[in-house]
Amino acid sequence: MPRPPLTSLRLSRHGASFLVLLLVFILLGLLCYVIFDQPGAPLKKVEVFGDGRDGPKSNSELNGVDDAFGGYKMPEHIQQAEVLYVIPGGGSGGGELNGGSYPEWTRRRTVAAFKHAEKHYGGKSGSTSEPLFLALSAGSLNAPNDLFPDDKRIVFECMHVVDHLKELGVPKHAVLGDLFSWDTVTNALTLRMTIQGLLATHRSSDGSSSSSGGGGGGGSNVNRRQHPLIVEVFISDFHAARVSAAFTWVLDLEPSLLSKGGSSINSNNNNNDNNNKVVLNINKVNSEGIHWDSKDTFEARRKHEEAGVAQIEANRKKIKTMDELFAFLMLGGHGGLTNYLHKAHPAAAKGAGW
Repeated sequence: MPRPPLTSLRLSRHGASFLVLLLVFILLGLLCYVIFDQPGAPLKKVEVFGDGRDGPKSNSELNGVDDAFGGYKMPEHIQQAEVLYVIPGGGSGGGELNGGSYPEWTRRRTVAAFKHAEKHYGGKSGSTSEPLFLALSAGSLNAPNDLFPDDKRIVFECMHVVDHLKELGVPKHAVLGDLFSWDTVTNALTLRMTIQGLLATHRSSDGSSSSSGGGGGGGSNVNRRQHPLIVEVFISDFHAARVSAAFTWVLDLEPSLLSKGGSSINSNNNNNDNNNKVVLNINKVNSEGIHWDSKDTFEARRKHEEAGVAQIEANRKKIKTMDELFAFLMLGGHGGLTNYLHKAHPAAAKGAGW
């Protein structure tokens, strides 16, 4: 029997090799399809307003969400919020100097805010009129923060109030915090950032959005609210004048967020003018009976408060816009922050902050 030509054998071998390679590529393609491109395969979810440990959200969960907010889905109770309760931290915990205490005056502020909300909005958790709570302050320039005992990471001042609110029964989703501010003026800035976020994401109960941009200062989008956002601040009586001065100043910087009536102390200035954006109410909380180390300590505190109010009023005459406030805070104008940065600050107080 004659042998086949050598060229014929070579073609047969090449053909077999080609088929083997083709089969391998087909199998690899099918495998990649199953792993990566299978229709309907869910992505791992993330709890956007939880601890953030669950990975990226699937696109299907973000349907109908404005791209302006980075693809995050704002819960309905955030979009339709009408009332914001604000509790300045009032105590970093004191670190080792203060035994990790949570000051009595801050406890009273928290309880007073909770009782006010319970009286006016009790039993409405989960409804569109459910109030939000903002616990202010990352810490104090005057006292050390507590540290977590296991890994020594920082316990932010506001976390004491956050825990207290949840113990009182406020749901986790209604409690906001502050990891940015370290004194009364930066408390006010964090409050403004929170308010602008609420104004920007606001949707009325009929589903219409009030967001139309707004930029850094609040913009015209906030004028479409059916009612002004009510901001109820609860602060100890000895600190109320300085908080009122700082918060009114920062919220009134151009472009102003305050209603025509401005702010009020212990009042219910709920003007429903559609041009109103924010009604700021400062509620004084009684500090009678709280122990001070000595009369000298209390007198020093009183003078500190008076000096603080005078300084804020002086700054208010010079700083009239948000851009000017940013320059003041970030470019060396704020003496307390700048001195601390360069280690020229006074020794830490033995108290728990204010």
